[in-house]
Amino acid sequence: MLAQKSAMRPAVASRARSVSVKAVADNVASARHWIANWKNKQAASANRPSWFPGSKFPDHLDGTLVGDHGFDPLALGKDPAKLKWYQQAELQNGRWAMLGA
Repeated sequence: MLAQKSAMRPAVASRARSVSVKAVADNVASARHWIANWKNKQAASANRPSWFPGSKFPDHLDGTLVGDHGFDPLALGKDPAKLKWYQQAELQNGRWAMLGA
C-alpha cells in the first residue's frame, strides 16, 4: 500500500507543478505587458509639452487626450465621466464656432 501512495505522488506533483508553471508564466507575461505600458506612458509624459514650463502635470491628465498640455487648475477633469462630457462639449463648441465664422 505504501508503494501505491509513493507511485501516485509524482503524477499528482507533476500535474500541480505544470499548472503552477503555466500560472507563473501567465503572471510574468501580464507583468511584463503592464511594465511596458507603464514605461511607454512615462516616456510619453516626459516628452510632452507643458502649458507652463517647469510645472508638474496633474495625475489625472496622462497625455492621452488631444491637446493635453497639463492645464487643469480647477481639477475639473478628475472624474473620467465628466472629462469625457467636457471633451464632447468642447467639440460641440468648436463646431458652433466654425459654423458662425
